[in-house]
Amino acid sequence: MKQNATTRRVWAYVTQHEHASIREVTAGCGLSSTAQAAYHLLKLERCGYIAQQIGKARARRVLVPLWEGER
Repeated sequence: MKQNATTRRVWAYVTQHEHASIREVTAGCGLSSTAQAAYHLLKLERCGYIAQQIGKARARRVLVPLWEGER
């Protein structure tokens, strides 16, 4: 359950800060390592909630707004 809560926290952060770096996501979500942030970002991408913009390291598109995915 803690993992799902962390993924939701990362999703909420990315929704508000679409151009955040992995280090910014790590700090903004209170994670202890960039590997954790990368894991949760990849999980969100694989589930179709966000997408990495091709050719832009820091740009992510939110495909499903947080309030829609919470249903």
